[in-house]
Amino acid sequence: MDGEPITFYISRVGMLMFNQTSLIMANSHMGTIFEQNELGLSTAVIQCLGIIGTGVNMYFAPVFYEKYGLMGNFILSLFLLVLGLFFLAYNLIQSIKKEKENEQMFLMEMGIIKRQESYQNNNQYHEDEELQSEESAYKIIPNRRYYNSGIQQSMVSSKYSTKQEYKEIYNSFINLGANYWILAFSIVSFQVIYSIIDMQGNSFVEYKWNFTPKQASQVESVFPFVSLLLPIIGKMIDKFSNQSDYITTFSLFITTISLIFIIEIDPLYGFLLFGVGNTVKSAVYIPILSLTLGTQNMGVPLSIIKSLTDLFSFIAIFISTLTVNSKVFIMETAVIIGILGTLAGIWLTIKLRKKSFKLGLDLK
Repeated sequence: MDGEPITFYISRVGMLMFNQTSLIMANSHMGTIFEQNELGLSTAVIQCLGIIGTGVNMYFAPVFYEKYGLMGNFILSLFLLVLGLFFLAYNLIQSIKKEKENEQMFLMEMGIIKRQESYQNNNQYHEDEELQSEESAYKIIPNRRYYNSGIQQSMVSSKYSTKQEYKEIYNSFINLGANYWILAFSIVSFQVIYSIIDMQGNSFVEYKWNFTPKQASQVESVFPFVSLLLPIIGKMIDKFSNQSDYITTFSLFITTISLIFIIEIDPLYGFLLFGVGNTVKSAVYIPILSLTLGTQNMGVPLSIIKSLTDLFSFIAIFISTLTVNSKVFIMETAVIIGILGTLAGIWLTIKLRKKSFKLGLDLK
């Protein structure tokens, strides 16, 4: 293998690592910004913009490469990377400012409570007007909101040693529960299929349906534009959040059917169906995780899912390179993965419904 493929793979891995890390941070941060009943729509809007960007890239990348070459692609990618880092840094600065404001409000409130307790315990006289003025001054501070009690958690966690923090991470890892691992398997299954489509879908359509590279890219670019429906689907998920398990299973089922269309029937309809499955999954992904684990505890679970996704995606693509008819083999493997993921989704739905029935919960 000469230097160019090695350089390409190294650069691709680096960009994917940056992308995955950014996604984990963004998805974890969403739980601290939005309420539970707002996650569906907010997630859908963000995913919609990201998928549309992917679709635009799929459609125009071959044309851009033919006209400007590799150096043009490099300059454009570098510009978009710097732009993304700028917005990420801006969001981080704003979050730090808001956290400091919340910490000041929390300390002020704790000071008022301690003064009240002190006066009560010592039977001292405390003027009502002074207390009311302090409370009024506290109430008029803008943007009063505790993001999932982040201030209290940060103040308490600062007292812990590094060893205790790692121990807590380990405990949270082993206490995720069976339902999480079943859900993780379903999500990872879909993400692996998405990676296969992203890496091999174009070349498979060229090979199986005798399309030119430009035609194959344009056909594949159809599925991201289905994400225009994401805000509508996200709003529906917010309204029917108790049906998130059904919706997740449905997205996996549609995805599996879409692969059969791509392989055997019609790639255009196949990518349209894949777009529907991807759109639904994108809208329900964060809400079902937050319903299962809570909005405060998504960092480690999201990291696990991303790590497993990258690992199994690499294994699937690597194995495909060892076979003679790799393009057909990897797509058929994706169908099997989709079936297993759908079965896992059905299993999770049954477990959740049984649990809700025993607890007497209403999930209708």
